[in-house]
Amino acid sequence: MVGGECAYWACMPSKALLRPAQALAEDARIPGAREAVTRAVDVPQALRRRDQVIHDLKDDAQLPWLKDKGITLVRGQGRLEGERRVTVGDRVLEAARAVVIAVGSGAAIPLIDGLREISPWTNRAATTAHEAPAALTVLGGGASAASWPRLGRRSVRRSLRSKPSRR
Repeated sequence: MVGGECAYWACMPSKALLRPAQALAEDARIPGAREAVTRAVDVPQALRRRDQVIHDLKDDAQLPWLKDKGITLVRGQGRLEGERRVTVGDRVLEAARAVVIAVGSGAAIPLIDGLREISPWTNRAATTAHEAPAALTVLGGGASAASWPRLGRRSVRRSLRSKPSRR
């Protein structure tokens, strides 16, 4: 997806999910405004706003930017065929200067007995969930997961050091 991890599964959706609670907390802190705060975050509305921010996981809005910059986007499974040459499907492409290989990434699941069997959330699952979890435990995590404890109704944050698994 054009825009990558930040735009769809990390920075942008996590900020969109956190902002309603942050706004309510700030209002509740200020005399004159706190009296108007009568409800908690409307979770379905917050999730709808998150979906707007991540464009329902569609990158169509990014494509005009690529065109304006003279960037050719080719989607599909590619194979390097030589210096500056890539085959994608039936197409053989030759770059004028360089080939950019953007394969994406996936979360490393720590080697903890039983963890894989319970299907833990990764940043992608957490930031595209359709309901707030009753509780949330964060194991390790980088910048994306740093704010996750505030996403659950009840949350615990624990940082463990373990060897990342092989994907």
